[in-house]
Amino acid sequence: MHALRPLPVMKVAIVIVVIGVCLTCDASHAQTRWQTFTSSDKTFSVQTPSPIRKVAGLSGEGGLMLTSDKESRWATSYAVVETNPDEFRFGLTVLMMPRSMKSRPPLWYLGVMLIGDDDNPNPKVEKRVKRNGLKGTEYLFDIENHMHTRGRIFDTGRRIYVIIFVGRDLNDLTSVDADRFLNSFRLLKRRTRLHRRHA
Repeated sequence: MHALRPLPVMKVAIVIVVIGVCLTCDASHAQTRWQTFTSSDKTFSVQTPSPIRKVAGLSGEGGLMLTSDKESRWATSYAVVETNPDEFRFGLTVLMMPRSMKSRPPLWYLGVMLIGDDDNPNPKVEKRVKRNGLKGTEYLFDIENHMHTRGRIFDTGRRIYVIIFVGRDLNDLTSVDADRFLNSFRLLKRRTRLHRRHA
């Protein structure tokens, strides 16, 4: 009869195991919890699965540029930096182009920022998009054994926003993460001077 007494110890062990599993699940969930990034000038917001930071520059082909000597006077870039600091999957560039460049077609901007080589600006897919009150163009590039990128351009006149997702393969370009990132981009309504004066 006394041989049955270890049961409470077994129950405690089971409870500990269950708690450990739950904590592991919570930690895993926390790692993939998306967050909203708002630019310092409050002009746009976007959602990413990890913190996004300002970088010197980026392109789908060349990856990230992190040193200050690579910064451009007419572009501000942001990206989620991967384990390899030269790589990114979620990126965004705000272009404030000189008037002399405004005559170039929008694909040129995407070719430079997304591919890094405007000698091959031929997308696999090109289509018009409407999202969160914005009208733009989406491009999907698939170069076998080289790069897989999907991006959107929104030209607001004063600024051109290029949102870039870099996939691991072609299927990754239409993944839940890609859709959520691209669809989350929003321009924020700027308050008038009168409202700011009375704020």
